[in-house]
Amino acid sequence: MGKTYDVDINILSVISTVGSSDEERAESDYKGTLTKGEDRLRLSYSEKTEGGEMQTEIHLCEGRVVVKRRGAIVSDMVFSEGKRNTSLYTIPPHSFDMTVECRRLKAQVGEREGRIDLLYKMEIGGEARGARMRIVWN
Repeated sequence: MGKTYDVDINILSVISTVGSSDEERAESDYKGTLTKGEDRLRLSYSEKTEGGEMQTEIHLCEGRVVVKRRGAIVSDMVFSEGKRNTSLYTIPPHSFDMTVECRRLKAQVGEREGRIDLLYKMEIGGEARGARMRIVWN
């Protein structure tokens, strides 16, 4: 795919229930890799959760972001500004339909550093939530 670099990755996620002031905020730091091609990039890292280990890949290509998680959680979240995408969200042994409607996708990418900002609405199991995600690497 191209050049690969070791990077520090910071993920900030803020999720709020629609019609409520309740907010869940989580920020995490990871050691991972950045693989850059001509017009695409992939960030990858591992994390340990209460349910076990998980591998995450974040792909940015042609104005679209895909967050793939495998392990304790299995999901493919697709963010494309102005579009709705439905996929399966699995926390074994349970699976739910998840719909993501991306309202804003902003990406700034340098040689070894960058930032992706996502503003979106998601529905899991019929419950709607507003969400923001910020992904920063260097």
